[in-house]
Amino acid sequence: DDQEENLDGWECEHVSIKSHQFHDAFRIFHREREHAFTCWNTKMNCRSTNYGTRIDYIFVSDNFKEKLSSCDIHPDILGSDHCPVSGRLDLNLEPALKPPPSCTKFYPEFQGRQLNIKDMFKTAVAAKNNSTTTTVTTQKRPHNSLSTAKDAPQPNKKQKGANSGAKITAFFAPKKTQDVNINIECSVKENQILKNTNEELLMVEKTTISETVAAVKKVSEGNKEAWSKLFKPPKPNPLCSGHQEECVKRRVTKKGANQGREFFCCARGEGRADDPQARCNFFKWAK
Repeated sequence: DDQEENLDGWECEHVSIKSHQFHDAFRIFHREREHAFTCWNTKMNCRSTNYGTRIDYIFVSDNFKEKLSSCDIHPDILGSDHCPVSGRLDLNLEPALKPPPSCTKFYPEFQGRQLNIKDMFKTAVAAKNNSTTTTVTTQKRPHNSLSTAKDAPQPNKKQKGANSGAKITAFFAPKKTQDVNINIECSVKENQILKNTNEELLMVEKTTISETVAAVKKVSEGNKEAWSKLFKPPKPNPLCSGHQEECVKRRVTKKGANQGREFFCCARGEGRADDPQARCNFFKWAK
């Protein structure tokens, strides 16, 4: 009686729940399936080892239980820390002639005219422009008999220059150049001297180029060695003792003496203690 007094009127008058009124739709068809989870801890990579919980259900009442034809979970569909649960009801739905009284159409906040989506694409009616007429008064300029057209200032006329009658093609005409014929007469001795001089210059040029290439090569090798020491690749991560696989580096985020320190642990996901495919207990400080 004391409990009934604490309940409000709605619960006392309208709530009448029978025992076992709702049924788990998944267990109706899969009573013996184990490790049927719908949610996993993605931070601990628990989905790779199927170490999760089943918190997504489809419940059906006694009336709908007979209409239920199938129900299953879909852990292979990714995209969230949850997976979808599907069920199929064999029903023949007939539309009602009138919406039920509980339809949102009859809610007080929706008693006004509901906006149709077609109304959003209608062109707005242009507002009437209130045109105002303005009167423009003009005054006639007083006529001065003394002023004549000759008194008005005349624009300066361009003086004709020397190139005023030149055509534009005259600017692109080839200029006449004087043909200069230079005749050089060299003796056999002078030719030999020029030949020897050219050979000596060529040898000096080759020697200079080879020395420059050697110097540049030496500098580049030294730079390469210096950069390789500066950007030395990190040491490979150790192997875990349980699977002999490369570990992952993590950082301690919990407040305490070790906050910020890095450590190595198994790269596999968290799992049950009896699962050999789950993460092993390997641990090593990075520094």
